[in-house]
Amino acid sequence: MTEEKIRPINIIYHDENYEQFYQSILEDCLTIMKETKGTLILTKNKQQLELLLKYIKRTTPKSKYALITNGRCSETIISFIKKKGYRDLFVKACIYCNNISKYQQIQENHKDFIGDLAADPKSIANIIKSYFDIIADNEKVNCNTIINYCTYNYYYHLHKVIADNYQKLKSYEISKFKPKVYGNNKEDIIVKIYNFSDSLKNCNSCQEFIFNYLKNDDLAISLNKLLNKKEKSDFDSISYFVGDLMYKIVQYGSEMRKGVTNEITLYKGMQLNIIDLFEFIKNEKLFIAFPYFMMLTSKKELAEVNSKRNLNLIQRKDKNIFSVILNIKYLHGDEYKPSIFDLIDLLPYPDEEEFIVLPFTFFNIEKIKIDEKNMNVDIDMNVIGKSEILEEKIKLGQRIMYEKEKHRMIPFCINDKNKIKNKNNK
Repeated sequence: MTEEKIRPINIIYHDENYEQFYQSILEDCLTIMKETKGTLILTKNKQQLELLLKYIKRTTPKSKYALITNGRCSETIISFIKKKGYRDLFVKACIYCNNISKYQQIQENHKDFIGDLAADPKSIANIIKSYFDIIADNEKVNCNTIINYCTYNYYYHLHKVIADNYQKLKSYEISKFKPKVYGNNKEDIIVKIYNFSDSLKNCNSCQEFIFNYLKNDDLAISLNKLLNKKEKSDFDSISYFVGDLMYKIVQYGSEMRKGVTNEITLYKGMQLNIIDLFEFIKNEKLFIAFPYFMMLTSKKELAEVNSKRNLNLIQRKDKNIFSVILNIKYLHGDEYKPSIFDLIDLLPYPDEEEFIVLPFTFFNIEKIKIDEKNMNVDIDMNVIGKSEILEEKIKLGQRIMYEKEKHRMIPFCINDKNKIKNKNNK
């Protein structure tokens, strides 16, 4: 029997009620993604949508999208897309609303674009799949979707093995690193971990272990890339190493009092295309976490160099790259165990980034400033969660949320009778 070819399905879901109903909107996004096996990008205002469409038109003009828009903004957004010349990027549009009769006139006004109206996410998913049946070929846009809600579910479920070993491992078993049957890249990182661990098997010093890890750029970069993929099959073979590395960093930070607990500002410079930038944009005034070991610096000028802020603008525009700088403040005092550590004494090279952030650390995004003309983005963030709290919640199988008034993470449970309904049509 011939295996059915999966048609690439790309979806843009535009809902300007996001801030008010984000929980139910994100749950709907997860349902739509699961049912369609598609890539979904969520936008919540016209600025985000236009940034995204400009990027798509410039980089993957052959890709096609289905548009989902809530009822209230459907007329405005569809008129905007037509006026700006982005209609050719879409197969069709679907209006997501509870009160279908209310928006039938808008459907009639734009019958060349709007295919259907629907009131539940599974119906939307089926409609979207039917749209892509009418096109012969389509480029898939690789994008790990959207979602703050989805973000922490990824980390809790897929990093559970790592979390179970965090602060528990005082030694590791080399047998855990035995390469399995992977693709070349995955097998390569497992071999690197094995060789590194084997070379330090008699090392009892946290400082020596961390120093050698930082010096081994190839291993550190490869490990972070693998962690960032969010694929469960990878974690079983690397979890002991990651857990042990986290444990040693915490031990060193505790013994040498290198944990960051005072209110300082640290910086991270990076280069992102608009798809990756959406991971931040979508979370404005919410929170975000990273699955890998992130390096920060206390020198803003170093972050500017790393983000290519001063690189010729024409070169960055040709490559569709934004210069992004994270401005990170740490709000917690000494009563919190830190999840960011000062490693300046262990750095193998001078003038490097000086601080390391543990996986599972959460940040609240306070402000995003986008200078589209110069392709510069500045993002203000606060540290609001620490790895110890998150790790405990992962073990309990609980999701957590940010209690803004107290700058902390707390268990998050959805009560069916209190579950927020998506009122897109109101």
